[in-house]
Amino acid sequence: MKNKNAAMGIVAVLCATVLALSAVAGATAFFGRNRKPAYDAQQYLALRALPENRNITYPRFATPSIQPYGGELAVLMNAPAGMAAPEEFEVYAASPKAAEAPVALEVTGVTPVETGWRILVKIPQDSPEGLYDLVVVAKDGKKGLLDVSNSALSIVSRIPEEFSVLQVTDIHYNTKNSNGGDKQNPSNYLLGKIMEQVNAADAAFVLNTGDFCQSSVNTYDVDYPEFASLWSQTVNKPTYAVMGNHDGFVVGSRNGYEYFNQYMGQQYYSFDYGNWHFVGVNSYEQPPNDVDGGISKEQLAWIDSDLANARAADKNIVMFSHHTPFDSDFVFWDDSRFALLEVIDRYGVKLYLSGHRHTDQLDESATTKFISTRTAQNAEPDGVGYRVLRFAGNSVESIGTAEPKAASGLTN
Repeated sequence: MKNKNAAMGIVAVLCATVLALSAVAGATAFFGRNRKPAYDAQQYLALRALPENRNITYPRFATPSIQPYGGELAVLMNAPAGMAAPEEFEVYAASPKAAEAPVALEVTGVTPVETGWRILVKIPQDSPEGLYDLVVVAKDGKKGLLDVSNSALSIVSRIPEEFSVLQVTDIHYNTKNSNGGDKQNPSNYLLGKIMEQVNAADAAFVLNTGDFCQSSVNTYDVDYPEFASLWSQTVNKPTYAVMGNHDGFVVGSRNGYEYFNQYMGQQYYSFDYGNWHFVGVNSYEQPPNDVDGGISKEQLAWIDSDLANARAADKNIVMFSHHTPFDSDFVFWDDSRFALLEVIDRYGVKLYLSGHRHTDQLDESATTKFISTRTAQNAEPDGVGYRVLRFAGNSVESIGTAEPKAASGLTN
């Protein structure tokens, strides 16, 4: 029962930590004018326990940055109210296990932008590899601030030509099925097992394709902060996430899009990893409070431009979203899918990953494999899991699913 106890421990301890820290006031640590801006381990640890957005807008927990030795990163940071242009910035890669000894990143330039600053930093050659929290310290002559972005920076020695990616989807945090069919297990027991396997896997990063919330806006004040805290403080792989329909309902003053911005990051974006270009699509832009997907003309125009740039750079393209625009059995997307499919075909997208249907499905067009993946924990025990993809050169070498069972080295 070693694996069962480990999974229960991950969920129970971290959820209790989230609840205990939810009453901590303040999201950014300020200090007085006579104190030189400096990294402070205790302030860092206090802030990382609170998963909500503060002033760092990129990189974030669900839109991280993976950087090799010598790589350059543009950190985007909003200016807090009442703070003038800082005289000095310090940027660190920090982790709880080595809170007293963060990696100092070289600040190579600072540019004012409309909402704050664009801070260019360089990754030192001798940095230990791993997933880090990003810490920014600034001072404007009157006051200073320390801000933290959880699990936002992954430092690697190099970007390999062959690598694996894990896709986890439709977690439905706190769903009744999450105990794995055993009432003695806690909620999110299956999620705990998946997180163990993600940590043990030889994978470059994780794609989370939405529906991490359980049901409706009534659970957002629990689902968003607890899931963001649990995943970002447990999983040792950078994770890119997009919104699902359960994550984006809008009822009264409760707005899933605002929760997503606060706890996760950007709603659509792209990034490169070696010769591959990954595009995260928000398939739940319109209409809200429906089950099916849809995207705006603005996002479609952005996708068109982004894919054009990727193709000009001779990148292989992977797209991922919650809903699939192409399914031989069901229609999960409004009529905006036709324009998206035309763009996908025009730029020769190789792979499109999605969730939503809670089962595995493969469909193919003339240019693209469309793959839907089973739910992580919202089904009977024999119908849950996650996907493992192996990339080699210019092709996807293998595509398979794995069940949430014991991680390597553990026994049931």
